[in-house]
Amino acid sequence: MLGFGKKKTEDVSKAIESSDVSSEKLLEFNKNSGNSSVLLTLEGKDGKIFVMEDLVRINKYKQKIGLTGKWDSSKITKTYEIPRNTITQVKVIDILNTHQLQVSSPNTGFGGIATILISKEQKAEAEEIIAMLSLSPSESKRLKEIRSQIARINPLISNEKEIRELPEILHSDEVIENIVAGSYKGGFGVLVATDKRLVFVDKGMLWGSKVEDFPYDRINSIQYETGMLMGTIKIHASGNKADIQNVANTLIKDFAEFVRLKISSKSDVSFEPKQPAVDMLSQLEHLAKLRDQGILTEEEFNEQKAKILNKL
Repeated sequence: MLGFGKKKTEDVSKAIESSDVSSEKLLEFNKNSGNSSVLLTLEGKDGKIFVMEDLVRINKYKQKIGLTGKWDSSKITKTYEIPRNTITQVKVIDILNTHQLQVSSPNTGFGGIATILISKEQKAEAEEIIAMLSLSPSESKRLKEIRSQIARINPLISNEKEIRELPEILHSDEVIENIVAGSYKGGFGVLVATDKRLVFVDKGMLWGSKVEDFPYDRINSIQYETGMLMGTIKIHASGNKADIQNVANTLIKDFAEFVRLKISSKSDVSFEPKQPAVDMLSQLEHLAKLRDQGILTEEEFNEQKAKILNKL
């Protein structure tokens, strides 16, 4: 677990306030104190943000005196150490021609907000930080589990946006057993085969997610067609048909065969022999007698009758 002890925090804070500690020196301090797990960094115009497992650090640079008004990255005037579990919001704000990455947390910065100025070109990097900091500690652990499962199956999958969505979509005990990339209904995403179902996930370019799942016990059949390089997986489920296009030919057959085995195994497990009609008829006659004798009310009779008929 990362984090500074109280005395070490005071020591580094004093050094920072003296305005002679660079970002590199601070990172060296982190390494010496056992806090070297920096996951993401982004250096803006007036500061730099470090994202760690349990902590976010924002270093603010000293502004140079003069007409340029630029910042001196070799001098840090203030640092914010924000536990990730206290962060309430992370976003990019566009104000006139400037862009700010804002991290909101109680008692942090001015009005509970710490910011760094970024360029337009850095907004994509800022979105990566936003996505990471939007994960709760448990989701972050779950994401690592999901990445590990995918790496064992198909390490070439590069759909990062969809992978980051999976902790929100899959059940906590759901295991990924196969995965391919493809397109569906105009969107590009991943088709995931878990131990419970098929799920197609498309995060989209800007916002929102498209998710459609196919429980194995509702899939009637799965087929595939191959082309020059890409093919199509055809899923028939509950009277509907879903065509997952642009699936790599090298993966399509194995994926379809895998799903066929899952469908077959689910069908075998879910099969239950029907109750003999003669036995059910005698039960209904017995219920009718109990009703006629006043032992069962009409409502109770109908309830028990429905339970027996549902076994057909």
